[in-house]
Amino acid sequence: MELADSPPRDPPVCHLPGELLIKILQHVPRAQRVQLSEVCRRWCCLLRAPSPLWETLSVSGRAESSARAAALWSLLRWLEPRAPAVRTLHYLCFAEPLDNPDHLVGSWLVCLLGTLGRGLHMLVCAGSDREIALVCELAESLAPGLQRLVLNQGPTLPCGSLALASLTALRSLSISLCETNRYVAVADRYHFPACLTHLALNMAHVNGDRLCRGLGGALAALTRLNSLNLQGVLGLGAGCGALSALEAAHFEACTFDHGWSAGFAMALSALRSLAFTASPLSQADLSYLPRLPSLEAFTCDCVFRTTDLMVLPALPPSLTFLDLAHFNVPAIAPAIAALPKLVECRLAENRMTELPASFSRLTALQTLSVRLNSGLDLGGVLGLTALVELNATQCGTLALPEAHLILDTLPRLRRVLLRGSRPLNAESWDAWAELPIEL
Repeated sequence: MELADSPPRDPPVCHLPGELLIKILQHVPRAQRVQLSEVCRRWCCLLRAPSPLWETLSVSGRAESSARAAALWSLLRWLEPRAPAVRTLHYLCFAEPLDNPDHLVGSWLVCLLGTLGRGLHMLVCAGSDREIALVCELAESLAPGLQRLVLNQGPTLPCGSLALASLTALRSLSISLCETNRYVAVADRYHFPACLTHLALNMAHVNGDRLCRGLGGALAALTRLNSLNLQGVLGLGAGCGALSALEAAHFEACTFDHGWSAGFAMALSALRSLAFTASPLSQADLSYLPRLPSLEAFTCDCVFRTTDLMVLPALPPSLTFLDLAHFNVPAIAPAIAALPKLVECRLAENRMTELPASFSRLTALQTLSVRLNSGLDLGGVLGLTALVELNATQCGTLALPEAHLILDTLPRLRRVLLRGSRPLNAESWDAWAELPIEL
């Protein structure tokens, strides 16, 4: 007598709780989640329903024109049951040429944004000028809850023509202009939503100072802005001085008009972080620093100062983080030593030969980086009693203090980075290798 075959049993993964199964499926690429809906009826229902699995959606219109329309409309049908869960949309615009592009693009975007509706919080859009302008125009009525917008736009789109001011829920805006060797026809005024709290403009790859026309006035109107990131903005004026809520500002490859610093420091009592990288500055451009009472982090790379290094008269005593490159450290050592709250200090490429003796007053300093200072004498670190980490990489030849002095004076030191550097005395190096620290 033969026993009947027992019915096949579902694998254990099919019996997991729904919340746990969703967390597992979040690690599966989105393209493969559609195939998993065919595993069983339960998985099909789970993968069709709105869930964290579909919080981020990526859509690309880059395909052959003949097959594009059918595929995109099919995507809309697939998206409809999942749309309430979508919070972030990455939209890669269509490639040219298109068959009847205005009709196809317009109707497709209307349906896409209409399907996602009010639940869409973040939109990342890249591609042609026309479609980016259309996305901004449609977002006003079809995605009124949009809070973050990232635009990687073409070189000929006037920023002032974007329908941005009407996005009343928008809090974060990032615009990056594509690389071009031509001047850009930019409108005289920028129209940014007054409710913005974060603004990032990347114009570093665009040739022409006409891009900055009207920008100062537009910035002055953003009274709620607390984070500003500008790249490649030329001739920045005093508009930043009206940003009384600003907490963080980063300027990269920017130039500034005469007198801008006076307006900049006028009302920035809330500024906590300030950074300049690859921006030509003079001592006068930084004269307002001591008048920033809340500043905690300051970064400045005066890479254009190849002959005479930068000098600062004073720094705000509230600083806890300091990163200076191409500065005359001996000349500004008194200003640095007068920072009682300084926890991390980076002094790269400053042509230092030794650490100033006045640094011993930095009783709170835990991390010190002096990389790219050739021929440096590190004897001055013995006065930094709170030091935990020392970075002296790529310094060429180093003069190291005696190992037994490290144990006696720096009890908290745990890590020393010396890659690309070599000690003057090989015996000192052998003794350092036996210290209970990470080298």
